[in-house]
Amino acid sequence: MRSRVTSRPSGLTGSGRALAVLAGSFGVVSVALSVMNVAFDALVAEFSTTSTATLGWVLTGYTTMTAAMLIAAGRIADAYGRTRTFLAGLAVFAAASLLGAVAWNPAILIAARVAQGLGAALVTPTSLALLLTIYPPNKRSTVIGIWGSVGAVAAAGGPALGGLVVDTLGWRWVFWFNVPLCLAMWWFARRWLTRDPGDASAGAPDAIGIVMSAVAVGALALGLAQSGEWGWGDTRTIAALIAGPGLGAIVALRSARHPVPVLDLALFKLRSFSVGNIVNLLFNVAFSAMILNNVLFLSRVWGYSQTEAGFGITPSPLSAAVVAQLAGRAADRIGARALIIPGIALFAAALLFLTYGIGTEPTYWTRWFPAALCFGTGVGLTFTNLSSVSVAEVPPHQLAVASATNGAARSIGTVLGPAFVIGTVGAASGAGAIATFDRVWLISAVIAGLSLVGAWLLPREEAMNGRGL
Repeated sequence: MRSRVTSRPSGLTGSGRALAVLAGSFGVVSVALSVMNVAFDALVAEFSTTSTATLGWVLTGYTTMTAAMLIAAGRIADAYGRTRTFLAGLAVFAAASLLGAVAWNPAILIAARVAQGLGAALVTPTSLALLLTIYPPNKRSTVIGIWGSVGAVAAAGGPALGGLVVDTLGWRWVFWFNVPLCLAMWWFARRWLTRDPGDASAGAPDAIGIVMSAVAVGALALGLAQSGEWGWGDTRTIAALIAGPGLGAIVALRSARHPVPVLDLALFKLRSFSVGNIVNLLFNVAFSAMILNNVLFLSRVWGYSQTEAGFGITPSPLSAAVVAQLAGRAADRIGARALIIPGIALFAAALLFLTYGIGTEPTYWTRWFPAALCFGTGVGLTFTNLSSVSVAEVPPHQLAVASATNGAARSIGTVLGPAFVIGTVGAASGAGAIATFDRVWLISAVIAGLSLVGAWLLPREEAMNGRGL
């Protein structure tokens, strides 16, 4: 297929324009990851005859589909072209947002969120893979830092944006705003991105494996989300929590035999890739649980409005944005591992501070605000550098599927975190619920601690460079 490049004058270089549209699009789909958190209570009020656990799928349906389809999207992009797949993802996301805006019952709303997840799955790995092919290796950490910080800030800032929109215009406008944004990004991408033909000779990815991986992630999320309503000892909860890992193991076995597997097991022989993805999954469980738990705590215990709760956590994404930019540049010089370890440690420390240092009386500026800055700093040091270190040893021709696998690990974490919060917190509110929120923060701190242990096992960058990578 003939390459398409624009010759129109612009204040940005060709690579700068590509970075703008790719990072911007990643930001749009990342906002959708968390923006519904602050709208959750509004949904509960509007659809009062639907259980909280069922409405929880408005949150987890998005991330479940994203997690299930990311790796397949990477395979599709390699086979049929990354730019083409990226444009298709933006189109799907726009159409799904339109459906969500006019949803007339919870089932349609959940379907719209699942479709949004599919669009995000097509956009996320292709946007990163395209950037990695445009920029040279010595600038990758900086570029990934910019791309990742846009996503991290968008995800962490979603509640603030959502709270303002929900309080002033209503929750449906959370969806309406996506439509023109996606159309604008699609138009710029058509003008600014070079078309790549792909390599269809690789074959289609394992369709059965894709379905099984979706069911595996969904079953695990179902067990966690419904645990509060069903009970941890209920047969349904136990079955769901067993089915998830069980099906995941079957997918791994299929991947060892299928010519175009869901999981490229050969990549897991790379220590940075395998350890990086485990750390990524664990950290994002803690990160996504923290976001939802914080919003619900501010609104249900401290009595903040949805707008106040959204802006109450704003210091975290703002500090994450600043730190991520600096961390991306620093990682090019000192290595990602040297920043990931203190980042996770600071994040876990902030969780422990909330667990033992926050009470029922609002103490925003003296206690919450410092903790929020620690969260943001930890996320800024960690989030984008995990993406960078996970693909540091991956050959160029496998960057799309490697980026997709990394995104899948991150998305699985963002499925499990909110599902855990919904199952634990449920409809709890008031001063008497503070022990429930403390339990979520404490368990999230433990999970973050496990990711810190994994971060110590990441190879040092000089060791990778010594192997000629």
